Parts: sequence; C-alpha cells; structure tokens
Amino acid sequence: MSPALMGTLFVAPRDLDAVVAEVDPVVEEEEEVMEAAEEDALSVGR
Repeated sequence: MSPALMGTLFVAPRDLDAVVAEVDPVVEEEEEVMEAAEEDALSVGR
C-alpha cells in the first residue's frame, strides 16, 4: 500500500470525529425544537 494511501487512512477517522462533533449539536438542537413544537401542538389540541 502506498504511503499516501496509508496517510489518508490514518487521517480519516479524526476528520470523521471532527465532522460528527460539528453536526451532533445541530441535530440535538433540531430534536429539541421538534419536541417543543409537538408539545405546543398537543397543548393547543387540549
């Protein structure tokens, strides 16, 4: 295997972690917004 390919293999997991770290808070925030919207809809229906 070429050294260049080895380099990409070792770099990839760290890059992936960085991407996940950036995306995770956004996803959690959207879930909270959705839950709040559902609760609002339920309270209006009562």
